[in-house]
Order: sequence, then structure tokens, then C-alpha cells
Amino acid sequence: MLQPQRSQPQLTVSSNWQDVFTVPQIKTALESSLSTYLYSCRWFDAKGRIVRSATIIETIPLGEARFRERPPISLPGRRTTGWASLETRETKTVLAMLRLEYTEGDPQTYLIPLSYEKNSPVGKDNLHLVAHLYIISTEESGQIYDAVGDKEFLSFTLKAISTQGSYQGKAGTLSANSTPVLATLTEAAHNLEPALLPGEQSNTSIVYGDRLILKLFRKLEAGMNPDLEIGRFLTEKKAWNSLHPLRVIWSIIPKIMVSPPLWG
Repeated sequence: MLQPQRSQPQLTVSSNWQDVFTVPQIKTALESSLSTYLYSCRWFDAKGRIVRSATIIETIPLGEARFRERPPISLPGRRTTGWASLETRETKTVLAMLRLEYTEGDPQTYLIPLSYEKNSPVGKDNLHLVAHLYIISTEESGQIYDAVGDKEFLSFTLKAISTQGSYQGKAGTLSANSTPVLATLTEAAHNLEPALLPGEQSNTSIVYGDRLILKLFRKLEAGMNPDLEIGRFLTEKKAWNSLHPLRVIWSIIPKIMVSPPLWG
């Protein structure tokens, strides 16, 4: 198994952390760091292959969102009345799609949500750390990391799905959708605290209390993922009623798609 030596680069931008996606030389350094980071991830299934090139082909900021109207629903930590809404805030997380070309075989595209945070006394754990960053205009130091290591992002994901948020990227739009079953399950929930599900997996799974499991597909392919097709069928047929809720909660995971179809 190939395992490149992992070290986080020190990147420097002039005014905004998102400059790492637009300044060519810095973007190249970030792409190289991300390709190395993948080898440490359990969901990366090409550990035996050699990466020839890594390119960020799409970025979708998750700060400001547009919402479609829908009936009242419950959100993690609070209950809503009237039409759903989500506070607009400065973009902290960007969904990056990294395309890998190998020395042999077909290319692959992986989804990595990236967040930035100023240095704290503790800092982010090295498990999810991608790069160190210095912002010249504010003389600020911080870290860029895989956002699944941040509970704020995990909570934000469920909120965005519940409120059917829409987020604009350079090549397409990310739209979050949910079935009516989601509101039913969250209505009686007293605790939707998010946590990463441990263990070897081909994707990243997030549990919300004892009610929900959200699967974040890491390897992106055109078309609808089979898990979503099966889940939609079972939900429409209400097959989940005869099964243990925790065992089939994946069958009602909201569909998230990107157009052009890069989201698996």
C-alpha cells in the first residue's frame, strides 16, 4: 500500500482565506496537500495507486444560502414555527471537489468540505488538518481542515437539508432536499447532537442523537447513488415502518445533488 509522507504546508494569502482556491500557486500547493491527505482517510479507495495530478475542479461556499419555503420543521437544538430560515453568516466552509488523475486507470473525483479557523490554544487535531494558513492583511494565523472534524459543520449540514438550502458554485448549484419523513422523525427528537460514526467505511457517516444517520458520499460519480435510489423506494413504500428505525434511517437520508451531476 502506497502511503506518501504527510506534512501540512504553510500557505500565505493577502486578505481572505478563500484566496487559497483562486491564487494559482497557492491553489496548487493546496491541491498537493489534499491529495496526500486522502491517503490517511479510510474512505479513500485508491491507496494502491499513484496520483499523477490533483485539481480542484469546483468550489461551493456554504455561508450565504437561499432557501425555498416549506412548512414548519424541527432543527437540531431548537424548534421552529412558521417558515424555515437560516442565519446568513460569513462563509466558513467550502465544499471542494478534487479530481485525481493516476499513472494508471481512470480518474476519480472526491468531495472534501474545507473549513478555516483561527489558531486556538488547542487547535484542530492533526487527523483532519490539511494546511496552515497566514493572512497578511490581518496578521492572522489559522488552519484549513476537513470540516467533518467540526461539530458546527455537522450541525449546519442537517440544518441546510432540513431547510432545503441552495448553494451556488462555479460550475453548478448544490441543492438540498428532504422527504416528509425527516420532519416526522425530528419532531419527537430531544437530542440531535452530531457525531462522526467510527469504523472502517467507504464514506463518512454522521449520527444525530439516536434518530438520524447522514451519509456523506466522498467519491463522486455521475448520476444518482444506488443507496439513494433504494432509500427513496423504501421511503415511498413506507417499508421503514416495519423495521427498527436506527437500522433503516439511511433510507430516508435527503438527496443532495450537484448539477452538473458530480454528487454521488
